[in-house]
Amino acid sequence: MRMVSSARAIVNVFAFAAVWGDILTGVKSLVTPSVSVKRVSISLSVKGSVYDEALTSRRDMLVKSAVISSGAMGIAFVPCGPSNADSSVASSVRIASYPSLEYLEPIFELKLSVDTLAKGTQNVKLRPYILKRLDKFFRGDLTSERNYYSGLGIQYVNNIEYEKEELSDYIKLDKESRLQAMESTLQSLQMLKQSLTEDIANDDVVTSNAKDAKDFLQKWFDMLPSKDFEAVDQLFKSTRGADANHDGKL
Repeated sequence: MRMVSSARAIVNVFAFAAVWGDILTGVKSLVTPSVSVKRVSISLSVKGSVYDEALTSRRDMLVKSAVISSGAMGIAFVPCGPSNADSSVASSVRIASYPSLEYLEPIFELKLSVDTLAKGTQNVKLRPYILKRLDKFFRGDLTSERNYYSGLGIQYVNNIEYEKEELSDYIKLDKESRLQAMESTLQSLQMLKQSLTEDIANDDVVTSNAKDAKDFLQKWFDMLPSKDFEAVDQLFKSTRGADANHDGKL
């Protein structure tokens, strides 16, 4: 357990340094806000008729670098609506290696939460709890959980290594497809939040927005190698088992 924790700490330090390097190169005028970045990891598991709102994470440095990455590169960098990327080209791009599981695990946790959320919206009695959790998810401007996951998506894409002989246009299309899928997920969650604030929520709109969020995030994961998905699933189960009291410590 100690070896796993130490390895993660090392990866996080390098991730933080790498992101800062990208930001300082592309955004020379960046001014880092003097705020305290909370450790966040969305959890929406159902317990009876309420949602678990535990916010724990073992990735302090990754959280900070992801938030900064999202804020510096622009939150709404991908236009709304259908992606312009050619999915057939994006899916055939030649990739040398994908980022380590350290970058993938928190996004996998988001997937589990969104899957649960989509199912929970079908129960009208659970919707007030879902709205409360979404309010917290989008609260905080730069340091919000929404921006944290947007930053993680950017980080992940930036750490994909493509084959040296791959065409730049193919690489661009591949990156656009991945970024669009993540951004569309977050936009769908925002639309879900808005639909839940209506005095009389439209059931079809609520469930449709929740399904869209789930489907877009699934699309993001569909672009990964199946072995990585299986590995992060096993890693998540192992770390959750080691973290018996869910305090973020192994």
